[in-house]
Amino acid sequence: MENYNGEMNGFEPGRFLPPAKPRHTPSLILGIVSIVSLWFTFGVSGVVLGIIGIVLARNNRQAYNTNAGFVLCLISLIIGGIFLVVVGMGLLILFLMPDSIGAYYIRDLLESFL
Repeated sequence: MENYNGEMNGFEPGRFLPPAKPRHTPSLILGIVSIVSLWFTFGVSGVVLGIIGIVLARNNRQAYNTNAGFVLCLISLIIGGIFLVVVGMGLLILFLMPDSIGAYYIRDLLESFL
């Protein structure tokens, strides 16, 4: 197509550009899902999905701006890691204190499942 000056506007007839693939979308979705789900799985899903999302975001960072997905996955990884450490320490303290009320209830709960 020519404009009023008779110049081409960067479009050549018969040449089509392929649509851009949104490669940043998986890392963004993983970041959102990991932040939402880490509260229900005691941080395990936050850590796992956060690592996967960070890897996807870093692989596609050269071609696209994937800062949002990267940041969400990083936040999820940090919060999930803190959550895992706190829950693990709490359970360890309860099991190391054999006469505590909490240890009694946890042992009773675990025995009912096993």
